Amino acid sequence: MTPKTIVSSFRGVYRAGALVVAVLVPAVFVPSAANAASSADIPVSTNALARVDAQYGQCHRVSVSSIEEFCVRSVQKKSATLTTQQLARLAEDSARSDERTSSTVPATTSPPIACNFGGSVFVRHPDRFTSCTDSTWWLTAVTYENGVPIPKGTLTGDDYQWISYNSSSLAWDHNLVDKVGQGTGVLDQGIAAEVRSGCNFGACIVKSAKIPDGTPITLVPLTNWSNEWTEADAGSVTTTANSADQLDSFLGVQVVVSLAGFGSFTLNDYGFGLVGRCDNLIPGRKSGCVDEAFTPTLVYDATAKPKVGPVAQNIYDAQNGDLATPWGKPSNPLTRTMSQKDIKANRDAACGNVIIPRGQSCDEYPMASTYQGASFQSDYTIAIVPRRANNSQGGTTVVFYGGNRVISHDPFLVLAILPDGTPSW
Repeated sequence: MTPKTIVSSFRGVYRAGALVVAVLVPAVFVPSAANAASSADIPVSTNALARVDAQYGQCHRVSVSSIEEFCVRSVQKKSATLTTQQLARLAEDSARSDERTSSTVPATTSPPIACNFGGSVFVRHPDRFTSCTDSTWWLTAVTYENGVPIPKGTLTGDDYQWISYNSSSLAWDHNLVDKVGQGTGVLDQGIAAEVRSGCNFGACIVKSAKIPDGTPITLVPLTNWSNEWTEADAGSVTTTANSADQLDSFLGVQVVVSLAGFGSFTLNDYGFGLVGRCDNLIPGRKSGCVDEAFTPTLVYDATAKPKVGPVAQNIYDAQNGDLATPWGKPSNPLTRTMSQKDIKANRDAACGNVIIPRGQSCDEYPMASTYQGASFQSDYTIAIVPRRANNSQGGTTVVFYGGNRVISHDPFLVLAILPDGTPSW
């Protein structure tokens, strides 16, 4: 019986959600979405476009012809299916890739330390302006003879992607680093692909790239390969006032795979892990973009701004027993409202009937600019504080909202630091 060649036993380790697809040379891997527990077969014909969905906890077999097919598998890194030996092998290969990167391979961009790529705890949203994805992958090529798999080659690697946003710009930097591990057997020469930014296919555009999109590349074992794109929002924010563009669906890459004798097909791997939002909603500020999945912290620090001390004390007391719910702590974030109607209603509900001495003001917490204000729920507190304290708080709040592009319904935390340095949490 003639052996039937397929690609099998392919596993992708996903921290932010990723997929790897492989064939016997030429071949490709690509990071993609999600961590579902089951999947269905996805038929793909020659020159077809395949949108990889979130359901590939089990093996995907993509039929290309009567004699070849693909197998794609995704599992969590800490799954029991990953042995200590496999994890050690991946770590060793990654280190060797750094040491042996060829001079013919583009220089690797240094990934941000905050993402903790390759570390024990990957950080997908390290701050308000950085979004990261991290996957570890490996594949095994086999032939089947009388239903028995015969290993013919393996390849391992790590795939890092990250985006760096700017609070005052509609452009951002998108980086990809592939740390290719050891190749053996029929895969010892690596895998071939063409990689394009997902921004080519939606509401954002590619302004420049270190390696032009669609350039044929080879991912060589024990080397690193990287690319950098400058991308920009091209949606409603650029044409319409008071707009926000959710760009998650267009962030990532597209990979074109060529199959000897079968033409080519395309895998879309954008819209699955990297996140970003641009807006022009902040009064007095330029349009800009953020990782909206990161929850920022508004700090009222009386050691740095003594005038805000009485407000900091009110918040400290509210978060440490005065209120039933410690609003603003990590367990109970606040959410902003930009509605002037809401803000007035909150102030009236909290302070409308309060007699305020000259030179003083009414400080309510949660703040009037939140959906947790006094007109939305009854768990709030007020304090009579010097007017200069409320003015100091107001200035800090405006800078925070604008610098972090916190818009309506965005969650955020509040930390109060007393004059003696004691934090509220």
